Amino acid sequence: MSIIRITEGEHTTEIEGGWTVFTDEFEAYAGQNSHFTAASGTLIGNPETAPAEVSDNAYIPVVIIDESVDTFYTVETSKSTWTLSKLIEESLQKPLVNLLKFKTTDKIIPINFDVKKGNPNANDSDGGNITAISFNSKGENLGKIIFENLKYGDRFVFKWDRTKDLAQIDFYADDNDDFFDGGVENVFCGAVKLYKENCQICGDWLSILPIIPKSQHINWNSAYPGEGDKCYKLGVLQLKNFKFSPLGKQYQIAKEINHIQTFYPEELKKAVDYMKKALQESTPILCGVDDSPGTPNRDTITDHFIIIVGMGEDSKGKFFYFYDNASGDSDIGASLENKLYCKCKENKIEGEGDIRNGYIQNTPNKKYTLARVIESIKIK
Repeated sequence: MSIIRITEGEHTTEIEGGWTVFTDEFEAYAGQNSHFTAASGTLIGNPETAPAEVSDNAYIPVVIIDESVDTFYTVETSKSTWTLSKLIEESLQKPLVNLLKFKTTDKIIPINFDVKKGNPNANDSDGGNITAISFNSKGENLGKIIFENLKYGDRFVFKWDRTKDLAQIDFYADDNDDFFDGGVENVFCGAVKLYKENCQICGDWLSILPIIPKSQHINWNSAYPGEGDKCYKLGVLQLKNFKFSPLGKQYQIAKEINHIQTFYPEELKKAVDYMKKALQESTPILCGVDDSPGTPNRDTITDHFIIIVGMGEDSKGKFFYFYDNASGDSDIGASLENKLYCKCKENKIEGEGDIRNGYIQNTPNKKYTLARVIESIKIK
């Protein structure tokens, strides 16, 4: 008999009887009962296009991200396209690349995907398996997950782990029949990528809730009664209670020259890289901020000290959470509204914090601008 099998990828097959193969590249030896369809008509060569007709029992889906659920993520499209399997209907073969943007600080994000028919002639009724292959930002394979027995019209949920460097998912389809599988396998049927900022400062952003519990926040009334300028001492105490000390390398990301803020992009990038790494390791960071013209400090700009305790993203942009000891109320000093936003085009990080914070509201600038970042050393 003659068997026609349409496949993707690299395959080595031994079979008795007739065997017709359509593939992009191959090396082969054909016995007297075998032949290959090739451009030159010889045994080995460039194959002709596989026939448009596919078996009525074939499983050829397309996997499409569900954009109706906007609680956890939104989807943007780029100008580039994917090139899906040639077995998929021509109008569906080159979809725009979907870019996934998260709206929550959760570490595990459920992403919904729909399984649609990718070829009008592929009428498989009992479904098949979808393999999701994950890749990191370097293009390295992180492994695969198989979603079994999915029919056309079904939906499945991929749990995107944000603690890993997961940058892209490719989907491949296989029929779940052992024999009457429609003659197709390993069909590239969809993909999605994580939205990535081109900015060197706020690209590869993470979501980390405050690593110091609110109950452990050091406020203005916590220590050193009767002292005036004690924000640095309170900041050091905050770190000490968490088994750290601000004795490491310092990044001076801004200075004030003739009452004008001057920013240093290279130092800013180094500082942000450090803060990202530190927060992933549950390390709080003591930082100096500018809130007024002039300063008594030697760096020409720092007026106050705060603690960076987390990071995230909201509708306003990428930000760092901070705890402020200038307030005597920890509900305010440790508020989740205390955020310093990345303003990458201006090479600075700044924010107003919780509007209930009377200290910030009474400063000339009415906001904090990050000026100095001090690495934390673990106390042994």
